[in-house]
Amino acid sequence: MMNLEFNSKKLSSFVILILLMMVLPTVGANGCMSIIGDYVWNDIDRDGIQDVSETGISDVTVTLYDCAGNQIDTTTTDANGLYRFTVEPGEYYVEFTLPSGMVFSPMDVGTDNADSDADPTTGMTLCTTLDPGENDLTWDAGMYCITPPGTGTPGYWKNHPEAWPVEEITIGDETYTKEDAIEIMQTSGKGDKSYTMFRALVSAKLNVLIGNDDSCIADTIFEADAWMVEYGPVGEDVRGNSDAWKEGEPLYWLLDAYNNGKLPCASHRD
Repeated sequence: MMNLEFNSKKLSSFVILILLMMVLPTVGANGCMSIIGDYVWNDIDRDGIQDVSETGISDVTVTLYDCAGNQIDTTTTDANGLYRFTVEPGEYYVEFTLPSGMVFSPMDVGTDNADSDADPTTGMTLCTTLDPGENDLTWDAGMYCITPPGTGTPGYWKNHPEAWPVEEITIGDETYTKEDAIEIMQTSGKGDKSYTMFRALVSAKLNVLIGNDDSCIADTIFEADAWMVEYGPVGEDVRGNSDAWKEGEPLYWLLDAYNNGKLPCASHRD
């Protein structure tokens, strides 16, 4: 009887030990677990340095990879812009996902604890080695809002070639050099709808390329491109009251409204 009681006590102690092991911090195969993380902030002055007046950004997705490129974990920043990963010791990097309408700050312009570590192009940090038990809370990302430049009309784009973000542009199924496109835009067309559609479509595409929101015009641009494929290229003498004119006129007016900043998704540059 004494042996049974003793064995029962030993069994109870064993169960308690198992439960404790389940709730206590785990130990990795190579020693104590490590921590990597830190901070994502709104870099209002865009200099890549954390200032006292600049606050954290919540709900930014941060993804952890090992240095072989395997995804290990993902999380989001908390209400203060902080994030953490608890991992086995090893080699890791993190990737930050930009919220809509934001870009990354310059990388590595200050000290480890007060600058941005995200590559402005990829959003990724450099690879780092975490020793057993190391808490490396130095991997930060600065980002800031971009202000849309505003839309320009055909008159703006044909008179400001230096503002074009590209040297070629595709309209319908034809690709034009900047110089050729501007020459066509300067041609009156004498009532040929293919010319007015060309001018409006070129301008809308350029306005999107320089960073304006296209959510209210993307479908129209697609349909206008299809119209140019069917009834173009430019100079095909599309006249008023033709079926092509009737089909294209509503598209033209939407493009014109966008270029003049009269649609809700983008304002005019002036």
